[in-house]
Amino acid sequence: MSKDFKKILIFGYRHLGDTLFITPALSSLKTKFPDSHLTLLAGKASYELLKGNPAVDELIVLPKISFKEKLKIRKILKRERFDTAILFRHTFLDALFIYFLGIPQRVGLAWKGCGLFLTHKVSYRHNWHEVERYLEIVKLLGARSSDKGLKVFISSQDKEFAKVLLQKRGVTDKDLLIGLNPGSSEKWKIKRWGKERFAQISDELIKRDKAKIIIFAGPDNDGLTSEITELMENEPIVLEERVTLKQLAALIGRCHLFITNDTGPMHIAEAMKTKVIDIVGPSDTKKTGPLGDNAVIIKKDLPCRPCKKRTCEDLSCLKLITVEEVLEKAEEQIAQTKKMIGVRC
Repeated sequence: MSKDFKKILIFGYRHLGDTLFITPALSSLKTKFPDSHLTLLAGKASYELLKGNPAVDELIVLPKISFKEKLKIRKILKRERFDTAILFRHTFLDALFIYFLGIPQRVGLAWKGCGLFLTHKVSYRHNWHEVERYLEIVKLLGARSSDKGLKVFISSQDKEFAKVLLQKRGVTDKDLLIGLNPGSSEKWKIKRWGKERFAQISDELIKRDKAKIIIFAGPDNDGLTSEITELMENEPIVLEERVTLKQLAALIGRCHLFITNDTGPMHIAEAMKTKVIDIVGPSDTKKTGPLGDNAVIIKKDLPCRPCKKRTCEDLSCLKLITVEEVLEKAEEQIAQTKKMIGVRC
């Protein structure tokens, strides 16, 4: 393989978690090749999360991360004369696409037929976390790193937005602020812990710890927040405003604890170094779970999980996780937080 990596084209993802999973590999690349120009193809959500990332020199935004959309810009990409392509998004069509772009060095995962069109490849291993998988891919170029921390870079304006919004809701620096993420994308409703359980745990944390609870809900969860609020005895802070992903990250970064379903915002919380309680149903935490020391994973080891089902009538993997179990872990995290800051008790 040539060691002259001047212009690198990277194929990214559209989903939040997958986008954040590639950030350690991006940082490793830029550290190894600081003078190389890194161009990344991204969807709208990926663009918003990666904007401002010092490891990326150029972002090309596609309305959809699809083969059809890539074909529309193939002439533009060919004119750039990239010397290297990195295929993080391992699909057969993407591997075929970079082959026909004529990029001489094509690096990625030998999986789903992609290996046919790659010049340098990593074998697929079932026991790898996604972060480790992407780090192995860039290691082929000589970019080695043991840093697996997810990264999101927010601006001073984003921090100020979060500060002002919370002040308007009566939150001070002395308050214990706990974020709840009870939703998920419309396609993955199977990942949602019961709304009545989120309501119970909110009331208990308010009663036990005088916590202030802020409930986050994305565009696919209209109505869920109000349903939880109606089930509660106390009044939580409801995030009614539509916020950008960076503003969301700034708000999550202000939380002392983030109790969440296993979804994209959980990974944002990990990237923001917020303490996390990850309530896991069917997901495979070995591949996509949090890696940092700030996270506690609560899951049930059942014969049927992990799985990739979109619907399940039983859903024992989530139903067996009790409020008491989550509260116990929450109190452990809160106790650590109270030693570090002078919160109201």
